[in-house]
Amino acid sequence: MGEGDRGWLLHRGIPPEITFWRDSAGHEVDVIIDSGGRLTPVEIKSAQTVADDFFNGLDYWKKLAGTPDSPAVLVYGGDRLFKRSGITVTPWFAL
Repeated sequence: MGEGDRGWLLHRGIPPEITFWRDSAGHEVDVIIDSGGRLTPVEIKSAQTVADDFFNGLDYWKKLAGTPDSPAVLVYGGDRLFKRSGITVTPWFAL
């Protein structure tokens, strides 16, 4: 979700809808932010280092949604901000 999207919603008094997603096979994403129909999956991990399996739910969601280039975010307990396979990896304190 871009900064402009948040501003557009907030200036109109419309909070983004926040939910989670899990399917019957156990795939899940911690947070789904709906900003006027634009869905952004967010995975949250407390670890200070990023592990490969942290991306499983986000990758599955993007494939299932048919939007491999759409924004996705991994929030973690580390201190580096970077991108990996099109997913923004951000430390929790940078939010």
